[in-house]
Order: sequence, then C-alpha cells, then structure tokens
Amino acid sequence: MSLELEMKRRLLQFNPPEAAAAAKIRRADTGEIRSYTEQAWRRYEQGIRVTPPEIMTWIDSVLAWRDEMIDIWTTRLTSLPCNERHQFIWYELAKDWASLPDNDPSLWRPYQSVYLELMLRYPDKVKFVRYSDSDYRSWLGRRKDTDSMRFEWACTKEA
Repeated sequence: MSLELEMKRRLLQFNPPEAAAAAKIRRADTGEIRSYTEQAWRRYEQGIRVTPPEIMTWIDSVLAWRDEMIDIWTTRLTSLPCNERHQFIWYELAKDWASLPDNDPSLWRPYQSVYLELMLRYPDKVKFVRYSDSDYRSWLGRRKDTDSMRFEWACTKEA
C-alpha cells in the first residue's frame, strides 16, 4: 500500500509535506480532526508504518473529485466549436490560488493535476494564463474579486 499511496500523491501533484498538511481527517468516533506530520506521511510511503485506512479513503476521495472535475471539463471542452479555446489560470503559488474567495487551499495541487490532464488530452482546446497578482489587482481596480472576474482578466492575456 505504501507505493500505491506515493503514486496517488504524485498524481495529485502533492509533495509529502503538502499531502500531510492537506489530510486533515475527522474521526468518526470522536469528531476530532486528526492531522498528520510530514514524517508520518513519509513513513507510510516507505512502508515503515502501516498506512491508516482513513488516509487511503481521503486520498481516494480527492482522486474521485479530480476525476469528476476532468469529466466536467471534458464535456465542456469537447462541446466547444472548432478553433475555440477555454482560458484557464495557472496559479504557481498556493497563496495566489487561496486568495480567491471560496478556494480551498488544500485543493491547489489537485487543481494543477486536473489542468495538466486537460492540457495533455485537449491541447487545442485549452489555453493557460500565468496568474500575476499585481497585474490582476491593477486590472481589477475596486471591483469585487470573483472567479468570473479572474476569468475575464485571463481573457485579456496572451498565453
């Protein structure tokens, strides 16, 4: 199971510290939220410690979310007219990703994984724009920061 855990983590673009930090799991019996250290995570992957079943359940749920996102975008992208592309914003930094209201910081890497998969599957249907907080804030002005505003900003940019 240790190799399986490592492979799943890598597919989601997490490094071990990020995976350990993201895996905050509520215990069914007490309701307490359990967190994991980077050291514990590495030991699970190395097979030194047995991987708790709740870790595998958690990572499988994130992978299921990833598959769902890919399915949603596949439907949208394959229905685009010929020569039309969808703009995606590539966030290189977690803090930039998390600056958008309602973005779950723990999903930054899995979103990158979704975008990479879409780029591989549909290179003629996707366009990525690198996020620049200073450029975006200058463009945004006093308007409210929303996902749709970021999309509108991205549409003004060259890839």
